[in-house]
Amino acid sequence: MATRKANPVERQSVDLVKENIARLKELFPEAVSEGKVDFGKLRATLGEIVDDKPERYSFTWAGKRDAIRLLQVPSRATLKPCPEESVNWETTKNLFIEGENLEVLKLLYKSYAGRVKMIYIDPPYNTGKDFIYSDDYHDPLGEYLRLTGQRDDEGNLLTSKVDRSGRYHSAWLSMMYPRLFVARQLLGDDGVIFVSINDGEVLHVRLMLNEVFGEENYLATFVWVNEGNIDNQSRIKTNHEYVVLYAKDESRFPAPPVIDPNIPPDSKLFKKCIENTIVKNGPGNPVTAVKLPVGFPAGFQEGTIEPNADDTFWPKLDYSVRVSDFKTQNEVTVKSGWSSRHIFEQFIANGFRTVTDTKGQESSFYISETGAIIVKKERLEGQSHVLTVLRGLGTVQIETAKLKDWGLDYDYPKPTELLKYLIRVGSDPDALVLDFFAGSCPLAEAIISLNGENPANQRRFMVVQLPEPIPSHSGLRSSGFDTIAEIAETRIQKAISALKAQTADSLDFEDANRSQDIGFRVFTLTESSYRQWHGSEEKDGQKYTDEMALFTDPLLPGWKPEDVIWEVALKEGYGLSATIEPLQEIKSNQVFRVTDPDREQSFCICLDDKLSDEMAKTLMLGKEDLFVCRDAALTDEQAANLALQCKLKTI
Repeated sequence: MATRKANPVERQSVDLVKENIARLKELFPEAVSEGKVDFGKLRATLGEIVDDKPERYSFTWAGKRDAIRLLQVPSRATLKPCPEESVNWETTKNLFIEGENLEVLKLLYKSYAGRVKMIYIDPPYNTGKDFIYSDDYHDPLGEYLRLTGQRDDEGNLLTSKVDRSGRYHSAWLSMMYPRLFVARQLLGDDGVIFVSINDGEVLHVRLMLNEVFGEENYLATFVWVNEGNIDNQSRIKTNHEYVVLYAKDESRFPAPPVIDPNIPPDSKLFKKCIENTIVKNGPGNPVTAVKLPVGFPAGFQEGTIEPNADDTFWPKLDYSVRVSDFKTQNEVTVKSGWSSRHIFEQFIANGFRTVTDTKGQESSFYISETGAIIVKKERLEGQSHVLTVLRGLGTVQIETAKLKDWGLDYDYPKPTELLKYLIRVGSDPDALVLDFFAGSCPLAEAIISLNGENPANQRRFMVVQLPEPIPSHSGLRSSGFDTIAEIAETRIQKAISALKAQTADSLDFEDANRSQDIGFRVFTLTESSYRQWHGSEEKDGQKYTDEMALFTDPLLPGWKPEDVIWEVALKEGYGLSATIEPLQEIKSNQVFRVTDPDREQSFCICLDDKLSDEMAKTLMLGKEDLFVCRDAALTDEQAANLALQCKLKTI
């Protein structure tokens, strides 16, 4: 009898604990045995590096341990495709995902780990009102009191002074921590994260990001000045918020090719050449002598430079210098501390031909009429001048008015111009940008707008929003909106329509080969198509038998082929921009090919009740090809033959 050698398809998201243990085993194989970490051996291996002192700095809060456990639980949900709600489903790579964001992040992990260039989030600000973000890990007051030792398991207060304010911070931190942890795994090594926040939680955001990303990877805290509607009387008017920026690896973050929009157009930053003296005296730049040979470039045509007797003038010349035809006619030694001594001497050694500085700028030197040594640098394309105070990037009032014109009465939307600026700072023109607290989707609109400004911009967005119910008293209810996610989808559609109207004469949107991506795919978080084992509460043999009998077919009643195919693809590591096509050459069975163009990989899948022998021959599968089918559809002989022919996985 033939032996089955098929592996089962993945039925849940990646187990982060197992994956981390596997990474640890690669580094310290002696410290891991049978999937368990031997901390004694790990300590012995690390030696004196281990810090086992009882008192050391740490950032913690009530509920942190459970928050860590929460992120370690794999997701058994899936993402269901919604082509009817999408725009240009077949061609777009933009993604809108409706669902609880921690579950979504876990599901995205295998497909998108290391692929995201930039994350921007505008999470709930935890203002002390009812917690607006729905999460299974929102601790009520009673649980908080128990966690902090103010109430025992029977509900009795252990103190007469109950602290109720801390629970807001603890619940908020417990909500944020696992999401940031998983999100970091999606960033590439050169990726960055921007977090919008207010005064109330900016301190805790910094501490939490220090722990998740590493304090050494902190880049900046921007102060965004919201300049609209500031003439209302108040005790102290707060008209700013913060945007905190961290890198996954600070050393991989380049100078952004962006100049602050408030820099005047006549600034030297916009000049093609920059000229500065290289005299720089100080403890780090001791005085040294450099010999200028005959022929050294001069900044004037004819004349003589005399040594300056002023003790405060640098550099010091040992002789007069004669200049003719913009070149020195005699050798001279100049003494000073130098800001660019290395490339200065390199320029001389190179026969006065231009040299390249550490920023890649072409540099040359000359002596001025006063005897100063001047460096002249040719600016590169894409100058960088990013300031931490952000002004002139739109206002909430202007953005609110625009959305009202679109029929969307949304409270306190972030200005699109602010998001466009941050995207320019934090991402490349072809980057994948993620927002998992999408709200009304200003980030999606910003990317659509940026891509419309320049065909070279090919950024893609991936946004996640909870279907949070809109309050019954809101005017949006009467406009037909039930959830924030519905507002978000509508806003993206409106942004696409606005771009089409603005660029109708310059972009051919009907061209199938166009480079502009003006669509988005919609997916919804939903229950898996696979049966989930819940066991039997009663210790009864027949109950167990009945429960097991259900798993003869692991797919739930009413399953749809498209949903199952997408679930298999996602949990096998295929992106949500993948394509699914039926293989017309296969007549005996219905077979689909799933292709992920970004990762250049594909697999074939058949969900028929039975497989024909002709199907495998027609497919011509190779050793590295993956084929997925239902286990019940295979005979033992077919399973054995397919396992020899290709990589076989079964449902």
